[in-house]
Amino acid sequence: MAQRSARPARRGRAAAAALLALGAAWCFAPSAGAGGARTASGGGLRAKGEQLEYFDVYTKEEFLQLLDGSRADQRSIGEQEKIERMVSFLEMQNPMQRPAESMQLVGRWRLSFCGVNRGLQVQPALEAQKESQAGEIQSVSLEIAQDYSLKTEVVLGPNSVLVARQSPLKKPPPRGEVLKEEAGFKRYVKVTYLDDDLLILRGRAASEVYRKA
Repeated sequence: MAQRSARPARRGRAAAAALLALGAAWCFAPSAGAGGARTASGGGLRAKGEQLEYFDVYTKEEFLQLLDGSRADQRSIGEQEKIERMVSFLEMQNPMQRPAESMQLVGRWRLSFCGVNRGLQVQPALEAQKESQAGEIQSVSLEIAQDYSLKTEVVLGPNSVLVARQSPLKKPPPRGEVLKEEAGFKRYVKVTYLDDDLLILRGRAASEVYRKA
């Protein structure tokens, strides 16, 4: 009896693992495949033979359109939750093995998302806002140079007050995933995803999604 009762539990765990694998594999799938596993834009997946819940699946182009379609503080809760789910999928399939050492980091990056109902409230922006008392956060940008230095710029208030700090970055540890500011806003973040036009960082709060400027 114990062996029989254990079988449904094992099947349930296997189904959950299959769903996770399908999500990671299909979240950037180009379009619908044979058998209707991938629906039209914004569709979902359902494994046959098991009762699995419907979930949203997006191509990378759709994800970028969702990021660029409106300001961070103007997105609906539904849009923010969709972005958050896609971020989780992306972080599971980071194409870079040592992203903090990659030259793809070099350039200017603009913050697009940092969690549901958070707007652009990342640590550097909150610190700049508190110090300057200049108003609401308008934009946050990172500029990473070839000499491994980081410049963070925060624009605040209706008068576009700029708060900028520059800092050398400490050489990454052996795994090559962490960026650490020696000065400036003095924080460390893990690079959880990096490609030509997307950068995702994770510190103590929600993941921070940056677009190449």
